[in-house]
Amino acid sequence: MRGTMREHKWSKKTLAELLEEVRCMELPGAKNTRPLARHIRAALGEIERLQCSAKGWEADALREHRNANALRSEVERLRVAVGLATTAVPTMEMDPDHPVEMMQRVVAEVERLRAQNEECVEVSTQLHAIIERLEAEKARAALAGEGK
Repeated sequence: MRGTMREHKWSKKTLAELLEEVRCMELPGAKNTRPLARHIRAALGEIERLQCSAKGWEADALREHRNANALRSEVERLRVAVGLATTAVPTMEMDPDHPVEMMQRVVAEVERLRAQNEECVEVSTQLHAIIERLEAEKARAALAGEGK
């Protein structure tokens, strides 16, 4: 019999010991206790099957609990990441119910800043070219003034 060594909470006896007691049981006035023993044996088998099922459910529940905890940790980590990313947009307020929309605003702001930076680099390059041209003209003028 499968799992005959399992102990019940209400008894320190194993299923095998309980079954043996049932086999040896004598009921007053009863001539044949075999049908009762079969019934009890079947009930004990069902109890054992249910205990095994319950243990499986407990293991499944524990695994799901661990998965849920891991997911909660990941969600918290992503909330922190979104919070850090929103620092690129000083006027943005945290909206934990709409993290995707928040990140879209962050991306739009970063793109705007990137375009503004490219414009500044272009203007800076043009200004450096003008400064170099003026310095070259100044140097030529100084050389022309020495030659007189």
